[in-house]
Amino acid sequence: MRTAQPTLSLLAAMALLTGLTPAAWSQAGAAAALEPMFVNYLAQLDYNRHEFVDASVIDFSYLHDREAGKRGFLFAGTDGHFYFEDGSRGKFWGLNVAKDSVFQPNDRIDKAVAAVSRAGFNLVRIHHIDGVGGLLPLERAGDPQRIDPEKLDHLDYWVYRLKEAGIYVYLDLLDFRTFTETEGVTNAAALGRAAKPYAVFDNNLIELQQQYARRLLIEHVNPYTGLTYAQDPAVAMIEICDENGLYFARKRWGDLVEPYASQLRRQFNQWLAQRYGDTATLVEAWTDVEGNEGLLDGESLEEGTVWLFPEARMPGKFPAAKAGESQRLQRGRAADRRLFIDSVHTEYLRRMSTYLRRRGVKVPITAVLDFNHVADMRTVADQLDFIGTNFYYDHPSWRAGNEWHLPAFHEDLNPLADTRTETFIPRTLVSRVWGRASVVREWNVCWPNQHRAAGMVEAAAYSVLQDLDAVILFTYDLLDAKHRVEFFDVRRDPTRWGLMGLCARMFLQRDLRPARYRTAMGFSEVDSFYPTWQPMPTEDYKLGWVSGFYTLFFDEKAPSGGPDLLMASGRSASGVYDRENTVICSNWDAEDLLDHKRDQSIEQKSGYQVATVPGDYAYYTFGGTMFSPGHKQRVQTDPAFLVADVEAKDLRPIGIDAAGEGCVGFRDMRRNIYVFRRLTAHQKLRVALDALGQIFGAPISHDYVNANVYRSDTGQITRDLNAGLMTVDTPCLHAVAGALSNSAKAKTSQLQVSTASATGAVIWASLDRKSPAESQHWVLKMATVAANTGQSMELHYSNDEKTVYVLEQIGDSPITTMAEKTSRPTVVSLGGREVLRIYLKNGTWELIYEQGRYYLSCDTAGVQVELPGFGPTVSVATVTASAAGSPQAQQQPFTYPEAFKLVLVTRG
Repeated sequence: MRTAQPTLSLLAAMALLTGLTPAAWSQAGAAAALEPMFVNYLAQLDYNRHEFVDASVIDFSYLHDREAGKRGFLFAGTDGHFYFEDGSRGKFWGLNVAKDSVFQPNDRIDKAVAAVSRAGFNLVRIHHIDGVGGLLPLERAGDPQRIDPEKLDHLDYWVYRLKEAGIYVYLDLLDFRTFTETEGVTNAAALGRAAKPYAVFDNNLIELQQQYARRLLIEHVNPYTGLTYAQDPAVAMIEICDENGLYFARKRWGDLVEPYASQLRRQFNQWLAQRYGDTATLVEAWTDVEGNEGLLDGESLEEGTVWLFPEARMPGKFPAAKAGESQRLQRGRAADRRLFIDSVHTEYLRRMSTYLRRRGVKVPITAVLDFNHVADMRTVADQLDFIGTNFYYDHPSWRAGNEWHLPAFHEDLNPLADTRTETFIPRTLVSRVWGRASVVREWNVCWPNQHRAAGMVEAAAYSVLQDLDAVILFTYDLLDAKHRVEFFDVRRDPTRWGLMGLCARMFLQRDLRPARYRTAMGFSEVDSFYPTWQPMPTEDYKLGWVSGFYTLFFDEKAPSGGPDLLMASGRSASGVYDRENTVICSNWDAEDLLDHKRDQSIEQKSGYQVATVPGDYAYYTFGGTMFSPGHKQRVQTDPAFLVADVEAKDLRPIGIDAAGEGCVGFRDMRRNIYVFRRLTAHQKLRVALDALGQIFGAPISHDYVNANVYRSDTGQITRDLNAGLMTVDTPCLHAVAGALSNSAKAKTSQLQVSTASATGAVIWASLDRKSPAESQHWVLKMATVAANTGQSMELHYSNDEKTVYVLEQIGDSPITTMAEKTSRPTVVSLGGREVLRIYLKNGTWELIYEQGRYYLSCDTAGVQVELPGFGPTVSVATVTASAAGSPQAQQQPFTYPEAFKLVLVTRG
């Protein structure tokens, strides 16, 4: 850890405040009294005036290394986390800089790097640089040295300055590239941005990607560092492609352009021929257990006429399915299509990663395919070092054909009151894979959602609970013209950027503990590729609000070790779960991908031969698992287990029908295995919570679902969906976020907030790592709402399912936090003692306590402030780096003088 040292101008300022000369101040040891000194007297906090706004009065650059790369190259450990060569863990709180923002003058890059460093970030992902306005302009398409040297110099300078500042770099390869006929690419104009999905299966396009990677990473030497990017340990991660592949393009499967569509179909037929040999064998393979044939009239493997995408939902492109044929009768084709796509993606990832490794790239490599598709996650996990995913809450939507142009549509929900699976944890954990490092490489809570501050705390806190390896905010925009808050740009947003330093502190210093228990959703090979169209994530992914949560891939038999609790995905009756601490269920009876067998149920495969009785949608009485003792709940069983046989085998029934004959499931008490035929995702969540409590003696149960309040297994995060609030309660950091005006619940064991502000976040952090009762150096910050002047968002429609607002005008500067001076103060108490009364609704402010002194910054002039720990009179002085105003005695509450000024408050 490094600490900022007082400069001469700071010593002069402090001397003026204390009446000592600078020399006397230093000699008297006053500078030592400030250690560790984090206050940034030069902080630029005015989001309407400053180009590179500071995230805080605190300089959070102490969180990261003095220089990136000093710990050696980053690598992916066998435990699924990043490590440096010196053995230290690699954890990254990151920021995206994209497209035109990369290609800026050096002085702007200098200022941006300094602001990003002070905000505590230790990683920058440099994104979208291979477009025609970037490294690969069209006018150089025929040049063997295709990369534009001027634009490359901007990239080199970014890497150099970030490295000097202790910030690591994540580089993308295929993002925005426009392939051209001059490069030998057929029908290049029709391929679009990054040639999606053609770039993953066309040999020429793959070779062009390799050529670009070689020139950028291997052959080019950064003149500022003297190293190639492959040789530079400050370049910590490489991404082969951005959101590419066949699943990401599935909405366009019927519209793939030629000659690539025919090429892909030929590859599919060749793959089928290697797998089955002839049409007769293929017909047999694609006939399921019910006798439904999957081959269409006129298809022949010998003639290469088997369609890859024959669905009738694509009229005019492919032959209609047989009369009365449903999509389920295409199960064999759909299953083999998934295996074929896996083979295509696998070959692409293998070729690209092998090419890079053989030429000296040492750092972890990923490719971003469809991070919501289980099959793609399995493919990436099998081939590469880490999994990259995205999360955007309240991402704007548009009218069809008018994408990225107003009007834009939003829901404006508080994420902490959102009971759906669209929030940070369920959505990101879809692509959290056991044994692979996990990187949220783009995330944001999008403007104009008014609850952005709450979303910042949510993401930071749960990222630590899940022990994620990197979380990278999107995006930091350097374009001059933008003096307002926008959908993704965070640079001037006090509700997002204003909390970044404290969120960096939370993540990098691990103020919270990672989850005590690790749970996982098990996917056998059949589960991974079986053609079900279950939307992801499902309700059971909310388990990540409580415990560590992963996806665990295996072939036939689930591993005996690994997670503390394993749940079967329920996607098929495949897989053997004969380990302890498991929840077993299967919602589809198929045992193999082509649905040839339905002989054994999933519990039979796992060693439980229990008799069944016909099931029904009926009332069952529960004894504590899934529902509370004595609770009667209507549940679908198909079939039910025979209670007499369950008990005869020394198993415990779960949910018994009125006749006492059938039960919903049973528990093996000796091995802590919970067995069901079918469970909805909601039921599985309830069972998993009960299993954690019952197996490990933890205070966790389905009561979390009943109450809509989820507490992490560390006891440090509480999420109250009814109140729309979350709290973070740790020895040296406390936070409340969400619906702050609910003062009865806006509190932790040490922090309590009473305010008229409807939404926002309040964070208290000890800078000397001590408890609230002992700390002599801490920071307290509140952020609420922010909007552009003139932005216009109106109700579009509302029904039982959702409410949607329409944004007609973005608005412009000045940005407003809707601050109102009030007679009712916002009161913050720490350890049962009031520390601040500020007569303000909304707005943003920051208070630093340091050895008996307070520093205050607020975005609202003239607001009344009271520090209850001092007497009726205080001494108030404005502080700058070069001078300090004369201390003025004021009665409490005193008047904060000027917006964004840093004032020093001492006893009167």
